[in-house]
Amino acid sequence: MGMKTKADARKLDGATQAHLRKLVVEAVRGGMTQTDAASTYGVSLRAVSKWMKLSREGGVRALKPGKRGRRPGGGRLNAQQAWADRESDAGPTGDAVLSLDARVRREPD
Repeated sequence: MGMKTKADARKLDGATQAHLRKLVVEAVRGGMTQTDAASTYGVSLRAVSKWMKLSREGGVRALKPGKRGRRPGGGRLNAQQAWADRESDAGPTGDAVLSLDARVRREPD
């Protein structure tokens, strides 16, 4: 016999996730235990507990999908950051090289 695998609800689109949350919350409010609801709907007990807390504090509206993914442009460097990054990759220059060279060539005492 094969093992039963649990579907990952995180892979669902936002509207489907919101619907799932609402179904789980309604089931618990209707008398199902949180443990049974987690098992029935294939989600973690922690998720059910979190959704119940959200629904108590903010109603069904709190279960709606939030924004997903990164903010647009959030990973880009501005011009100053890019310049500083290039300079740090270049290694020591100018006086720093001369100072390093002088220390390396110094005779031991």
